[in-house]
Amino acid sequence: MKFTMKKVLMILFALFCLTFSLYLFFGYKSKFYGLEVSRSIQNIALLDHEGNLFTEAKLKNKNSLLFFGYTKCYTVCPVSMKKLEMISKKIKSSNLQIIYITIDPNRDDIESLKIYLERFDHRFIGLRGTSEEIQQISKQFNVQISNVFFGDKSNPQFEHSGNIYFVDSNAKIKTIYPLGMQDIDKMVKEIQGLIKES
Repeated sequence: MKFTMKKVLMILFALFCLTFSLYLFFGYKSKFYGLEVSRSIQNIALLDHEGNLFTEAKLKNKNSLLFFGYTKCYTVCPVSMKKLEMISKKIKSSNLQIIYITIDPNRDDIESLKIYLERFDHRFIGLRGTSEEIQQISKQFNVQISNVFFGDKSNPQFEHSGNIYFVDSNAKIKTIYPLGMQDIDKMVKEIQGLIKES
């Protein structure tokens, strides 16, 4: 798929607006490098890329980095997934899992997620659900999602935030790293500290 500079700028502008809305929604505090929040995650019932049930119970007693994307994303997702891969290589803790929730369940079936995640280590977990289930969990993270068609309605793209979320071992969102606040070294240092505290 070809993207003109105008289309790319439109997507980046939309992501900036989504990031700004995140500041307003959660509120900004200066204690952390990322945005400090405290928000419990509830009522999750999705399937992982192995076909197993994944509930909020699997977020407890383990720390998580969480990202919303989809396998056919050509803009934000490859960059964010690369960052998560780099972070995973720097933080070897078995107490950290990395969760990828697809926002495109119509095309991202279990097999697609499994193939997509083969390039990453075993701590990466892909999750999918029905459109309604994805909407429900997206609201908990304040993820804004909208369809974008570039002339081919059979191959929609999605505008969505590129935030990376740190979820502690009590299944609470503790820190959010929006686009523009994803310096790898700073994130690694902070996440290592959060893991020790958890």
